Amino acid sequence: MKTGIFAYLLVVALLPCTDASEGGAERLLGEIEGVQVDFSDPSRFLDVDLEGMDAEIGRQIVLDKVRDVFVGEAQKYLPDGYHLKVQVRDIDLAGGFERWRPGQNHVRIDREIYPPRIEFEYKIFDGSGRLATFGEEYIYNLAYLSDPNGEELRSREVAYEVSKLIRNWMKGTLARKVNEIVS
Repeated sequence: MKTGIFAYLLVVALLPCTDASEGGAERLLGEIEGVQVDFSDPSRFLDVDLEGMDAEIGRQIVLDKVRDVFVGEAQKYLPDGYHLKVQVRDIDLAGGFERWRPGQNHVRIDREIYPPRIEFEYKIFDGSGRLATFGEEYIYNLAYLSDPNGEELRSREVAYEVSKLIRNWMKGTLARKVNEIVS
């Protein structure tokens, strides 16, 4: 486990992919496979902390994971030449820190009152670069604790619940929007 985290941190350190730009926005430099993901002032996101980690390092790991999921999943649904631009406005990881608990103020507690959620806006551009559709999303999962595989997968994947929200949105909404555009 320590080797995996060390290798991930090393990759993050060696591949600088963000730039703090004016207005506090963190921005992906360039595009990966027709997908651009920007983060609007991630220091103000509700909850992107990883327990037991420096806040900046933990935040960057979560943002990298969210970006990777958007990029990887979008490639499954975007036709050649199409482009997806995503502006993430807020992230709230599943669970929460109950700072009032003595000795457990850095332990993430999973409860129904702490559902995972992500808020973003998106734009899909067609092959000629013309804006084909756009929208805003606020997605969450109040039943995240009912996932029979959730506990095992949460322990293996950073930001698993938020990543699952993105995957489900891609499979449903993005796939439907792209289908409407190309038909």
